[in-house]
Amino acid sequence: MPIKIPKPSTTSYNKTQTPSKKLIKIPKNKKQAPKPFIDRISLILDINDKAEAEGIHSNIGAQFADTQTFQSAKSGGGAYQTARRLCLPSATKAKHYPLVQYRHYQKLAVQFRLTFSPVDLDLSCMIEMHVLLTSLLEGGWCSFIQNARITMIEVSVDLNGVPISEVHPLPQQTTTAKVYSNNGHLQTLYLGKKKGNQYRIYDRAEKRNAKKQGWSSGECTRVERVERGKSIKPLELKQLPNPFLGLSFVDLPQSPPPGKQNVYVWPLFCDSVQQRTLPVALKLLPATTKRKEFRSWLSQHPKPWWDPDAIWDHWSQVLDDAKFLDVSYWDK
Repeated sequence: MPIKIPKPSTTSYNKTQTPSKKLIKIPKNKKQAPKPFIDRISLILDINDKAEAEGIHSNIGAQFADTQTFQSAKSGGGAYQTARRLCLPSATKAKHYPLVQYRHYQKLAVQFRLTFSPVDLDLSCMIEMHVLLTSLLEGGWCSFIQNARITMIEVSVDLNGVPISEVHPLPQQTTTAKVYSNNGHLQTLYLGKKKGNQYRIYDRAEKRNAKKQGWSSGECTRVERVERGKSIKPLELKQLPNPFLGLSFVDLPQSPPPGKQNVYVWPLFCDSVQQRTLPVALKLLPATTKRKEFRSWLSQHPKPWWDPDAIWDHWSQVLDDAKFLDVSYWDK
């Protein structure tokens, strides 16, 4: 009795394998593209004036003695002798308190390092942070805006309605990739080395539920770009190069690349993508033949919901709305 092989579907491979639970909304214009935000940032402020350094150090002990306002924290070792969390009354959680690390030498203030998550601090929290910083050094947050340098920044964007099962990232170049799963389901994908520049892509619902924090906002994938080892002046943030340009997201088409192909190779590759993620599956292929061919074919099938230029068009307005770099607002 002959075996009948069903005709393949014309839909993309990943859609037939992992159908989404809800319709993904595709922005009709650039204004509807998701907005980027600063997830986390570290700034270093050097104290170069000797008189200022003496004044800061003679005052800071009395300020840090208030352990309710300046809560003790681990200094992290290295150059900083002291670390404090700034208790902000308007912050919703203690983990959102900014971290200040302080270095001194021979009764002189040398350096401050400030790390916090702007996305977790509304304008009321920023004002409270500014007040506490002003009690430590003249100018407070305004002094950081004008004189500090950014050494680390995480810029993120949330893809609401996009399940991580349909997220297949295609970096511009082959890179280190690590995958973390929960009960067999992809939870987090890291592209790049931990101590260098890196993309983090994860399922927000899975992450929140794993921490027993609950999630009821539907499917959402967060894309984070972490840039370390920088030296950016805060007032130059508006000119920050688009951190999402080095990443694209693609469909897995049902048909293989044009040309002579073994009929089983492409389905096996697509199965590998579902189990390992696209960057890992590509690294298993010969670099100069199949990997190059498959990357070229995949790049012709971009996801319609990913538009780095449209996302980045919001960047300047996001900074303005938060008063993040508005010297005139803070210098009152």
